[in-house]
Order: sequence, then structure tokens, then C-alpha cells
Amino acid sequence: MGWKLIGAGILTSFLLKKRTSKRQQLKKTKGNGKSKREDYVIKSKVAGVTFKNPDGRSRQRILKKCRRGDTLLLRPQPIKGHPYAVAICRRNGQQIGHIRSHLSKQVFGYLAAGLKVECKILQLTGGTRKKPIRGCNIAITVKR
Repeated sequence: MGWKLIGAGILTSFLLKKRTSKRQQLKKTKGNGKSKREDYVIKSKVAGVTFKNPDGRSRQRILKKCRRGDTLLLRPQPIKGHPYAVAICRRNGQQIGHIRSHLSKQVFGYLAAGLKVECKILQLTGGTRKKPIRGCNIAITVKR
């Protein structure tokens, strides 16, 4: 019976010591006045890659010219039925698609708030005999 009490006492003091050290660490980071905020990264697929652009150009042909690591532009482009749509374009202005609908309102808000938002191609998919339709995976980085 006595050993159980001693073991419980050691465990309790160990847990309390860890808590106080975490509190001290938080005070140290808050105390210098400079809080380090990490960038927020959203990974997603590009939607609408099989459609044609309003000028008649094929997004599939535009994707064929893209490379991994290319920087893309995000442009708010409300569409009927999708008031928070965000177009994804190459640096030359050619549109490759849109942000997926479940993320568009969030990204639209970041752009409207004036936050610095960057977008890069992570991976290009398809374009083979087995999978002829090309796709694109992107990383959207919100700088804080």
C-alpha cells in the first residue's frame, strides 16, 4: 500500500514539473514581443481542368506546358452560383482551373483581406495512355 502512494506522489510531481516548464516556455515566447507565426499551407487539387477557357483554349493543353514548382496566380472570379470562386492562372494569365468549392470561400477571404497568398504546383498527374486526363495538385501558402 505504501509503495503505491510513493509511486503516485512521484508521478504527480513529475507531471506538475512538466506543466510549469511549459508555462515558463510560453511566458518566454510571449515576453519578447515577437511572436513567431507559421505560414498556413493548404494542399488541394485544381478543379475544372477538363473545361475550356472563355477564349476557347483547352486547359488540358495549358497544363501540358506547366511544370512542378511553377508559381501560379490566384484571382477572385465570382461565377453565377459560385460567388466565392477563385481562378488559378499561370503567370502569363492562362487559366488552368479553379480552387475546389469547399476551399474557395476560405481562400477568397484571405485574398479579400489583403494577406499574401502564394500558390505553387506540387504535382502534375495524368497525361498517359492509361490516364489521359491531366490534373494538378497545388500548395496554397498564406503568409502570416
